[in-house]
Amino acid sequence: LPGVVEADVGRRVPGTLSLTLREAAPVALAPAGGRLALVDSAGAVLPFDPLESAPDLPVLIGGGASVAGALSRARDYDPSLFARIDAAWRVGPDVVFEVGGRRLWFGAELTAEDIRAVTAVEQALARQGRSFEELDGRFTGQVIVRRSRA
Repeated sequence: LPGVVEADVGRRVPGTLSLTLREAAPVALAPAGGRLALVDSAGAVLPFDPLESAPDLPVLIGGGASVAGALSRARDYDPSLFARIDAAWRVGPDVVFEVGGRRLWFGAELTAEDIRAVTAVEQALARQGRSFEELDGRFTGQVIVRRSRA
């Protein structure tokens, strides 16, 4: 059933059935059929109308399942970061999140440690009043800062 992750049917005698459904949680809005549609962590379009619930989700610009999966992991690992993501896309095998006009780069297999490292550098730069264009967390043990030209 589209949009349903799990269904459980129970029976209570006499003559009562109980049905419990767990809907797929949307992680992004993506262009589909000339409008935006909700997509799940696998990049599948969900049969729910985003206009009914008006979710505050990032826009998945491209990359399908790999980017949707990275967004899902970001939501699970760091909900405050996920809430700030405006858009996400894939560049080669990597994933880019746009956050407040800046880009955060991650490898395709985004981990909680990757997110912790990048957000720690982002917070340190903010405390120091230093601007940046990109934070690149694709390399184990380091975050590369690409500074703003201004």
